[in-house]
Amino acid sequence: MPGVNDLSFMTKIVEIERQLRRLATAKISVIENVNTVSASGSALTLPDVTTATMNHVTLTANCALTFPTPLAGKSFTLKLIQDGTGSRTVTWPTSVCRFDSGTAPTLSTAAGSIDTFSCVCDDGTKFDVYFAGKGMA
Repeated sequence: MPGVNDLSFMTKIVEIERQLRRLATAKISVIENVNTVSASGSALTLPDVTTATMNHVTLTANCALTFPTPLAGKSFTLKLIQDGTGSRTVTWPTSVCRFDSGTAPTLSTAAGSIDTFSCVCDDGTKFDVYFAGKGMA
């Protein structure tokens, strides 16, 4: 076993420290997978976050949503886009969702309008659903 005074041993330690400093200052880019649904239909199951963390859904009918299984640390973005008809609604999976003031959000109804939601699970039982953007176009 090399001793503390062994030059090759010390050289390796210095190299490891240099690499650790480089990693500590490295910028890591994350590209998220997007699940695009061009026609929601009357029911839609969102994929688990291991498959996609961004969901762009064009509502073509009133739609019942099913969310992934809640697990602490899971989060995803849900963008709901009204089709050319507009006035589409969603039925939220309230068994796995919590909403501000306990009330499910009301969607924008104009044709082409976009509502975006951030869905975050921090307790392993439910997703907290937050409006991130309402009535965008």
